[in-house]
Amino acid sequence: MLDGINIENTEVLSFTKFLRKANYYWFCMMYKLSDPGVEAEYLESEKVNGVVYEKVKIAYDADQTSKAQNDTFILYFNPKSHLVDFFYFSLPLFGVNDPVLRMELHYEVIDGIHIATERIGVFPDEKGNYTEAGRYSTGNVTFGNNFSKEDLTL
Repeated sequence: MLDGINIENTEVLSFTKFLRKANYYWFCMMYKLSDPGVEAEYLESEKVNGVVYEKVKIAYDADQTSKAQNDTFILYFNPKSHLVDFFYFSLPLFGVNDPVLRMELHYEVIDGIHIATERIGVFPDEKGNYTEAGRYSTGNVTFGNNFSKEDLTL
């Protein structure tokens, strides 16, 4: 439902299901980079807005993910905080095969852990100019809430 109106469009519902899973992954992403199947490759440093970032390409072993198409990410690590300030990513499921979509991250410290509670999507237009495409925020984060895997499964 959206604003009290039942949504029945299967295309919209499919994208909503995708976005729900993607938001969950983006929330957990930085803490899953050592999971089996993650393939990390150091690229090189790059200066962006006066900051020299270390770049790491992240891909996934299809045998581990069991997905026909896996996303690719280019993470930009801040040299002072060692956190990822932003990353570029692909979405082959939607025909974006190169990591050209950008996600900017803003963190809060919750129970001593840096959590990206705001993500800002910045996507290119047909001319390659980047503009804000959406903001995704997470609030009221708590740990030890006794959720089970089944509680979070779609």
